[in-house]
Amino acid sequence: LLRPYDAGLVSATQYWQQIAEAAGREIGDIAGAIEAEVVGWSNADAEMVEYVRGLVARVPVGVLSDAPVEVIEMLERTQPWLTDLPVAIYSARVGRCKPDPEVYRLALAGLGLAPEDVFFTDDRPGNVAAAQALGMPAAVFTGLDALRRLVEAHLVG
Repeated sequence: LLRPYDAGLVSATQYWQQIAEAAGREIGDIAGAIEAEVVGWSNADAEMVEYVRGLVARVPVGVLSDAPVEVIEMLERTQPWLTDLPVAIYSARVGRCKPDPEVYRLALAGLGLAPEDVFFTDDRPGNVAAAQALGMPAAVFTGLDALRRLVEAHLVG
């Protein structure tokens, strides 16, 4: 149910109605459920933001995210640092989700880099495997300290 929602193929209201139906329940306040989901995604990790800002000063950095429209709109309102990135590909805007190879190609085109020049990280192994299949060095995200080491090794290598 989540992939069509993240890809922008169903509305938030339709998604939450489908969730309720699948669970055999009713959601009395769908607008409240949507708001709670958006709020749940609204807290950026300050240390990660600082790290990304530092990287942006050195190399092109992009975002490739599976996110529904409501979350994207909130991010654009509350996370102005995202506008410093050369590319931000959001699934609901392009109608495709990871691990679809096309979303990775869109991100690569936005960065203007070859796959081997881009380090990709994600918390889902399947998304990492898809990036690797396209020739990108990639690793499962396990935390900022590990990410720093991996990115530095990639940049030096």
